[in-house]
Amino acid sequence: MLQQAEPRRLRAERGGPRAQGDQRLAVLSEWEGNTQRATDHLHEARALAEKIGLLGELWQIQSRIGELYERRGEIEEACAAFSRAAHTLRELAQKIGDEELREGFLAAPQVRRVLVHD
Repeated sequence: MLQQAEPRRLRAERGGPRAQGDQRLAVLSEWEGNTQRATDHLHEARALAEKIGLLGELWQIQSRIGELYERRGEIEEACAAFSRAAHTLRELAQKIGDEELREGFLAAPQVRRVLVHD
C-alpha cells in the first residue's frame, strides 16, 4: 500500500511545480499583452492539475482562464471555464468535513466571484 502511494506523491511533487511554472508564464504573457499565450499556458497548467488531482489549484486556473476569455470577448468560452471552476469548487468543498469551515470556504470573496458566474 505504501509503495503505491509513493509514485503518486512523487508525480504530484514534480507536477505541482510545473503547473505553477505554467501559471507564472501565463502571468508574464498577460503582462506582455499576449492573452492568447497566457491562456495557452493556463490550459497546460489546467491539464497537469487535473492529471494529478490538484483541485485547489485547478479551480483557480479554470477561473483565470474564464477571466482571460471574458477580457477577449469570448463569452461562451468564458462561461464554460467559469462553470468548470464552479464545479471544481463544489467538488473541493464536499471534501471539507467540517460544515463551518466548508461554509467559510464557500463564502470567501474569490470563491463567491466564481460561483456567481455559474
